[in-house]
Amino acid sequence: MYLYEVGYSSMEECPSILLGHERKYTKEDFQKLVILVTVKVVEQAFKHKEILKHFSDAYEKVANALIQHYGFCRVKPDADFIVFGWPSMFSNEDWKDQREDLLIALTNALNKIGYDEKFLEAEEKKRDRKFKRQRK
Repeated sequence: MYLYEVGYSSMEECPSILLGHERKYTKEDFQKLVILVTVKVVEQAFKHKEILKHFSDAYEKVANALIQHYGFCRVKPDADFIVFGWPSMFSNEDWKDQREDLLIALTNALNKIGYDEKFLEAEEKKRDRKFKRQRK
């Protein structure tokens, strides 16, 4: 089975739907198919008085149309590593109430080898001094 992804990205999120198909599409062919299906989905939406202005409004319907009409199936990864991306990886105090166990484990592993907030601050100061010297 070959894997394909339909989704969108923004400044704050990057949701996607993972699809599988027995046929191997080239990247270009898959992208052309998604454009074709998106046009059909938008046309259908207008017929039902629904407006899909952004791809973020349409991508789930596009994935469903690929499943219903083109033989794709929804697949789930065997494993993932997805954590809240805003907190520092170097301190369990940053966003303390929103840290999940996986992010805490990552922070603990980094801290164990000396990569903590103090180390990060020192590295940032080195970078800033170097940047200031380069600008002169």
